[in-house]
Amino acid sequence: MRLYKHPLQGKHRFMGFKTNDTDISIAVASVDELYDEDYHYHKESDEIYITAEGQGTLEIENKLYLLEPGKVIRVEKGEKHRVVSVDMSPFTVYALKVPDIVDDKVIINKK
Repeated sequence: MRLYKHPLQGKHRFMGFKTNDTDISIAVASVDELYDEDYHYHKESDEIYITAEGQGTLEIENKLYLLEPGKVIRVEKGEKHRVVSVDMSPFTVYALKVPDIVDDKVIINKK
């Protein structure tokens, strides 16, 4: 078993949280303002999104999916995607990247 400390203390726009495992990384986005991530894909990794609170949108290949507590969405390697907040309400989502590969993210449109 491995125990990891929850990284959020106070309000953060985005905070990466590395577990130092080679098989998985965990990122946490905690948003209390409008958020619009760069459209991107991963060459070799899948990402699993788990919403902790609030609502957001996950755009995958130009289709929109609602992120809300109780939903888990998997984005497979090569699928273009981004997270977008719905409004100014607090929104927290975990993104698990499996496997954790350095320089795996390819940004398509940079803001």
